[in-house]
Order: sequence, then structure tokens, then C-alpha cells
Amino acid sequence: MNASSMWQCPNCGEQHQEMFDVCWKCGSDSTGNRDVDFCISEPVREQNQRPESPADAQLPAFQLPTITYFSIPPYLALQLITTFNNFEHVLAPGPPRFSLSPVESVLYGVGFVLIGVPMFFTMVRVIAICIVRRPNSSEITAYFLQLLFMFRLPESLRRSQRWFVPVYYGSFAAVLLAPFAFAAWFGIRLIWQ
Repeated sequence: MNASSMWQCPNCGEQHQEMFDVCWKCGSDSTGNRDVDFCISEPVREQNQRPESPADAQLPAFQLPTITYFSIPPYLALQLITTFNNFEHVLAPGPPRFSLSPVESVLYGVGFVLIGVPMFFTMVRVIAICIVRRPNSSEITAYFLQLLFMFRLPESLRRSQRWFVPVYYGSFAAVLLAPFAFAAWFGIRLIWQ
């Protein structure tokens, strides 16, 4: 099917064949006018597609506040800078000595408020749901798996802030690669001294 026989819904961005006048997803026509009587129906399932289990249907979204997602890359960058600045103290003989400047201390405090507190309350919410609903073991697994993915950017944020997606996931990649880079850097410095 070629692109000329398709149109994109101006409201939700869904692609449609030219023979359809109204978006099946949101009820808008090709000019963006939305039908007020439109209601979303249950999608038709394939024969081999399993129906949703009650756990899937009732699973709440454990999403962090938007400010938390925007706070994570600078916080991780601060962590890398602090680690790099203190790495020589870690390699020195004797007990490790870490030092934070007053600015770094304030930034860590802000990071704790913007990242740590929402994460804590999200985990408390999962535990409360598990206590109140008394889910079975597969439902508990589903809750905690979704909790593990709470750092995944929400779809709405990925669509509206496309520039932020590589910055966000790149900051996690930098943290994962940083120990190897630090070890190589200080290994080279030890060799040349």
C-alpha cells in the first residue's frame, strides 16, 4: 500500500487508508473535527490472541512525575562528575575519603527530593496495592515488573519531547559505561606516572 492512499489523523496521528473517513482511534475526520457521538469500542482480537487477565486489566500505571524524568539526566551527570573527582581518593591507600562541595551537596538534596521521594512513594503505592488487593503470585510479579520499568519514559513524553529521548536514555548508558572509562583513564595515568 503506497503512502498516497493513506491519511494521518491530525488529532492523534494514527495512519488510515484513504477509504476511511473517520479515525477509528479518536473519531476525528481528516480535517481534525471530532465526532461528539464517537465512542471507543473494544478492539477485535485475533483468534490466537489471549484475552487480558484481570491482573492486566486492573494494573495501575506506576509512572513518576514529569519533573522526575527531567531531573534524572542532570542528577546522573552530577553523580559521574562527583565520582570522577573522588576516584583518586578511592584508589589511594587507607580508608576512602569522599568530599562534596556545598553546591554538590545542595544538588544531591534537590535530586533526592525530585527523584528519591517520588520513587519511594511509588514503591509504597505498589506495596499498599499488594496488601489491599491481596493479589496472587502472578499479579504480584506483574506489579513489580511494572515497577522495574517505572524509569521508562511515558509515551506522551516521548511524543512531545523527542529531543529528550536520546538525552534520557544516553544518561543511563553513560552511567553503565563510566566505570570502564574511569578504570581505563586512571590505568593510563598510573602507567604514565
